[in-house]
Amino acid sequence: VAGRMATLADNEAKSAADERSARLEADEAKDREAKERDLAEQAKETAEQAKKDADESRKRAEGALVKAEENFAKARAAVNDYLTAVSEDERLKAPGLQGLRVQLLQSALQFYQQFLKERGDDPTLRRELASVHLKVGEIYHDLGETAAANRSAAEARKLYEALVRELPADS
Repeated sequence: VAGRMATLADNEAKSAADERSARLEADEAKDREAKERDLAEQAKETAEQAKKDADESRKRAEGALVKAEENFAKARAAVNDYLTAVSEDERLKAPGLQGLRVQLLQSALQFYQQFLKERGDDPTLRRELASVHLKVGEIYHDLGETAAANRSAAEARKLYEALVRELPADS
């Protein structure tokens, strides 16, 4: 009986130790879970802030793009106004000023060519450039420079034909 009691006491002691160990492990698991939950919450907050920052950056970029488009349109309008003024100003048609008129129109032509380097896929720009070539050609023709007039007219025709091929509905 005493041996059995000793065995029971040992078993009881082991069970109590196992229970303490299990409780300790459970407490540690709860602590780990709480820490992981805190880390997950922090990660969620960080991700939400990053999304807000990205949205704000996107909105700023969209605003900058709109502003850039507005400025580009203003620059084109200014060059177009300049081109119209130079090509139609009667004072620049006076004898001795035709060379200046050609130089001024060629500078407008250079602006359009630069615009096209930046936005070569813009059909409106290509149409405007073709028009500039025609105006330059007309001035060369008025000056008796047939070869230069023909080159400008050929360039205008090439641009117009490409536009017709690409956008037949606009022609």
